Amino acid sequence: MAGCASSPESASWRAFSEKFPQADYTPLDDLLARDDIDAFVVTAAWRAMPGMLPRLLAHPKPMLLEKPIEFDAKRLAAAIDGAGAAIGNKVVGMNRRFYDPVIKLKQRLQRGGLIRAEIVVSENLENLVKRWGAEILPHVLAYSSCHILDVAQFLLGTLRPAFLHAAAAPGFEPFVNLNGALMSDEHNALVSLAINAFEPSAVGITCAFNDRTVWRLNPMEVLTVYEDYDKIEPTEEYPVRRYQPRPIRKEVVNLDFRPGFLQQMEAFLAGRRESAATPQSFLTLLEWTDAARRMGIAVAGL
Repeated sequence: MAGCASSPESASWRAFSEKFPQADYTPLDDLLARDDIDAFVVTAAWRAMPGMLPRLLAHPKPMLLEKPIEFDAKRLAAAIDGAGAAIGNKVVGMNRRFYDPVIKLKQRLQRGGLIRAEIVVSENLENLVKRWGAEILPHVLAYSSCHILDVAQFLLGTLRPAFLHAAAAPGFEPFVNLNGALMSDEHNALVSLAINAFEPSAVGITCAFNDRTVWRLNPMEVLTVYEDYDKIEPTEEYPVRRYQPRPIRKEVVNLDFRPGFLQQMEAFLAGRRESAATPQSFLTLLEWTDAARRMGIAVAGL
């Protein structure tokens, strides 16, 4: 086992070497040249990854690359083209795809009957700026929103912007709130999209089917299936009748370890890519989110 970081004195390397004292610190160029390493896990910082990416994608060994791998779709497309056949053993770290609740919803979607879907993302921009500075604001969709948006793409296929409207997020430009509709051509269904700053809404993904059920990932670690309503009569505390969706099934992700991490690593080491995110799928994500943002800004006249 070997590895590298920005320096052998970095906090990340110290934490890694404490857990794995047998690991050799090796400069990146020397590390990539070693024949005794079978595969690489690359968790470079978001600022560093784009500059390293062309060399990583073209390397012959399998790699699991921490997202986001790029912020610019054209640069990523060029890096993928330049990698040639080596691109086939590269995956992107999107562990939510491996959650059991996500897999269950994927299986339900494969049976057909989707009427509509909904994606809701709420971004705490203050926390992102506090951690990374204002330079993160142009990249929020690819850095943070991608956690839910990638799962939506995994479930629903490539999402095509149909109508988007942008609204300013004062004090946090160039981030814009995005609301509107996407099209899932794979399922011939409309998908509503809401990506807003500081919105106190239930984030996640909802799918409504023609068998009168609604399947909801909220939070992403929990899948709840609803059918029909429960009628709740007025009370002194709540003096109006209420109709609440009736939960008939609940699936919770295995919390014994970081959810999805072990499943993703097992799939990577076994060379299984059927559920994995790839550089190509991340490129698709960048392309449609960029198109949605441009449409929203143009429609709103911002």
